[in-house]
Amino acid sequence: EVYNGGHDSEIVANNIHDIGKMCTNTSNGEVGIFVQQPRVLVEANLIHDIGRFLSGENGCSTTYQASRDHGIYVDGNAEGSIPGASSITIQNNVFYNTKRGWAIQIYPGNVSRTKIYHNTFAFENPYQTGHILMGANGSDNEVKNNIFYDPKTAAIYFYTGTQTNMVVANNLTFGGTISSGNASGVPFTGNINDLGGLLFQNIGLLDFHLALLSPAHDAGLNIPSVTKDFDGIARPQGAGYDLGAHELVP
Repeated sequence: EVYNGGHDSEIVANNIHDIGKMCTNTSNGEVGIFVQQPRVLVEANLIHDIGRFLSGENGCSTTYQASRDHGIYVDGNAEGSIPGASSITIQNNVFYNTKRGWAIQIYPGNVSRTKIYHNTFAFENPYQTGHILMGANGSDNEVKNNIFYDPKTAAIYFYTGTQTNMVVANNLTFGGTISSGNASGVPFTGNINDLGGLLFQNIGLLDFHLALLSPAHDAGLNIPSVTKDFDGIARPQGAGYDLGAHELVP
């Protein structure tokens, strides 16, 4: 938890898993990473199996069981003169099995200059739309070069808030569309929706490295600030940047 009052924190190369695996009726989120400060880097983390037990699991009777527990919670609320989250960079992370909330929730307040680059998201929350929830006002936010595998309905759910100069570009969604909700004024360019084919080397073994003929290969935008992938391999390896957290090595 990086609360407001700090800044320039870095959360890098962790395995964050099995958070919130308990019976609870709290409305507080049982989340992997909570961010409420400016200029935070979240990079090359494996974030998975987040969220409380459902009613009926382990004898639990649970409320708030489908929408409170997230991989990363980005909170834009300011407290007096102390700012909330802004200028957050979330890149080269792998998210899977966030089934009681969203892999990334951006809510509430004002969150601007967020950069969500080259992440791999896998598997739906069966109760909620999307891997990313946009629920804050913001400007200059970017979602580029990500893979969204099997979200419920759509990759990004625009829940509430107004976006200015937001860009959603060159993302691949397998088993859904790129967005749902009110995305008025948000341009979508170069995104690949609901594409079939062999995407990963072995999804059954939770291996999210790209298959040799993956449609994510060389399909990304050139983002010079992203110089390596989840494994520390230099980007790009081919004619262009690969989508998702892993660069395909020829």
